[in-house]
Amino acid sequence: MDDLTTAFRIFMKQAVILITFVFIVVCRACSDNLRSTNVFLEARIPAVDREWIGSDYLRVADVLSTGKVVLPRFSDKNGKALLLRITSTNNFSMSLDTNIPIQMRMEDLMNLQQGVGDITKSYVVSVNHGENLHEELAALLAFNLYISARGIELSYEFLPTIPKDENYSIRINGFDKVKAGLTTIFVGAELSLSEKVYSPTDLSKILKAMAATFPTINKIFSDDYRGELRQKLEADKAHFKSREDLGHIDKMLTELKVR
Repeated sequence: MDDLTTAFRIFMKQAVILITFVFIVVCRACSDNLRSTNVFLEARIPAVDREWIGSDYLRVADVLSTGKVVLPRFSDKNGKALLLRITSTNNFSMSLDTNIPIQMRMEDLMNLQQGVGDITKSYVVSVNHGENLHEELAALLAFNLYISARGIELSYEFLPTIPKDENYSIRINGFDKVKAGLTTIFVGAELSLSEKVYSPTDLSKILKAMAATFPTINKIFSDDYRGELRQKLEADKAHFKSREDLGHIDKMLTELKVR
């Protein structure tokens, strides 16, 4: 009987040790999960593992403008995932779906553009206050060019549907203002090529976006700006050394000569 009692006590001690060990492991796991909580999801920013529509961008812009969460950074795992979703051209899916009425697609892209514009402003303000967010800002500048190109394509699809009534000239004047605004975005991108605050990688990203969207954006440029841009791009060559970067500039220069 004594042997049985002793064996039972040994078993209970071992069980207590085992349970304590499991409890510690579980607690540590819970603690790790708490430390790795995605602050962006907690702030009700849309999930990054799905495509976004325009209203998602407006939501993100609103959350970031309040300062409730820090601006996402590429150096942070969750921040990087969010930035990659923000700057993904896959989010143009709705505007590309011709089964959806053109008015709805235009509205979605306008919301997307407004949201990205507001997000970009938040980064500009932080950079002006001394924060090092140039990599993130470069990605947003590049994405703004892709939005501009998509907006031009959609606008030319929309123009033939405008009724030629007494308000036709007013609508066309509105489109001219849109073209002026999109030209300004490209002007800003070109100016950034000579700014020393950006890394070579950042500048290459902006330049690549300029070249990729140029065939579309070039359609809305005035002849005067094309002449100005030709001179500026020739001067920009001095800021780049890689064959790929210089190739992007030469591609744009060639297209300017064609027109």
